[in-house]
Amino acid sequence: MAAALSLYRAQRGAFERAADAARMHDAAVAALELIAQHVQMAGFASTRAGAPLFGCVQGRVIGADTAASCESLASRSDGVQVRYAADSALQRCSRMLSAALPATGAVDQEPARWRLRASFEGASALAVAPFVTWPYAMRAPQCLIEAWARSGQSAAMSYLVTARGFGAQPQSEAWLQMRTDLADGVITQHWRRVVAKPF
Repeated sequence: MAAALSLYRAQRGAFERAADAARMHDAAVAALELIAQHVQMAGFASTRAGAPLFGCVQGRVIGADTAASCESLASRSDGVQVRYAADSALQRCSRMLSAALPATGAVDQEPARWRLRASFEGASALAVAPFVTWPYAMRAPQCLIEAWARSGQSAAMSYLVTARGFGAQPQSEAWLQMRTDLADGVITQHWRRVVAKPF
């Protein structure tokens, strides 16, 4: 009996250590992914000296990812905070793909509802607010999830997730997008920054 109890305790301890290791691994992967996305969102490129690592304070990033620069906002809003709100909404909504709007355009045509003001504002808005409120922002961030019909991918699905984050001033906002492809049990995500407001 004592041997069986000792064996049970040893097995239980090994299981708890393995579970702790798996949780630590998952937390580390999530942290690295978040840091990588923040670095990418800031327009950081390792080949450029002096590139901003965490974005523009009191402004927003403009230009192509390979030649990003800072533009001051008249409101002196913190551009990093606005992009963080949009990034958080993007991450949460990328886990809500079952709420996607059906594809309406031609095959291989990028979904376009994210370009319409009516999709984000008004009584019939289709966008969702993944958070009830957001600290130091005039509005909670929003996101729109659209299915994307792709040719040659009968067993695959693609989605375009558009997120909109707000700051303390009405003109302070950031737009981010992520295309998510699901094929044969493999998920691939493609991130991009929307430089200009669509409306």
